[in-house]
Amino acid sequence: MSVVISILHTIDNISDRVGKTLCWLLLALVFILVYAVIMRYIFNDPAIWAHETALFIFGSVGVMIGAYVLRYKGHIRMDLFYNMLSPRKRAIVNCITAPFFFFLMVLLIWYGWELADWAIKTGKVTDSMWHPVLWPAKLALPIGCSLLLMQGTADFVRDLYLAVRGRSIE
Repeated sequence: MSVVISILHTIDNISDRVGKTLCWLLLALVFILVYAVIMRYIFNDPAIWAHETALFIFGSVGVMIGAYVLRYKGHIRMDLFYNMLSPRKRAIVNCITAPFFFFLMVLLIWYGWELADWAIKTGKVTDSMWHPVLWPAKLALPIGCSLLLMQGTADFVRDLYLAVRGRSIE
């Protein structure tokens, strides 16, 4: 059992570290946007790279932060009846709905990787004047969904233990 708990803690730590690192990217995003606004409206010299860089950062953070949000139960859920249930019954509901989550994550990883692989192999760039390569932004989806799948698996193991044993795993 201690091996399982160790693995669960490792997954939680990965989600924490990735989430906290991504927060720094949001700070970089703020600086890029402030720079773009100053250059455009004060110096009348727009930075052609700033808008797309901001979009890439925002999109990448958006798909890669999911595991961190799941770890701290920050995702939106329909909890009209869910919160009225006991912790064990909530765990049972989570176990019943988990296959849908796993199926969706596997699909997103699969197709996300196909898109990223295509962008890497073809050297696809955007149609803007700047022409940055697309593969880093495309790669964020399968990486983010893999992290989310990992955290979702850890949560599933905890929920399954609670549903079966009636007590928390930790």
